[in-house]
Amino acid sequence: MAIQLVPSNIKVLAGDAVGASTLFAFARTTYQSVITAYPTTTLTPDCNYQIALTYYDEKNYTSAVPLFQAVLVNYPVSSVADGAQYYLARSNHGLALVSL
Repeated sequence: MAIQLVPSNIKVLAGDAVGASTLFAFARTTYQSVITAYPTTTLTPDCNYQIALTYYDEKNYTSAVPLFQAVLVNYPVSSVADGAQYYLARSNHGLALVSL
């Protein structure tokens, strides 16, 4: 499986909210491609963490929370577990602020 390195229209996408959303979606697809193409890679925890971070960065906390939780449950001693715990708390904080 070949992994596309950059979307063909990256210059057009950069610089606005719709473009950013498209790039976040592309990043998620690319991280998932790494997991799929290389099922035994040691980067699986990091790819899952980065997928969750894309949702966090988009302020889509509802999607980020279960993904950070999954990193903690599935990879509790990984190098990204502490970051997942931190951003899980930040996501819950974000959800609380949105509900005010």
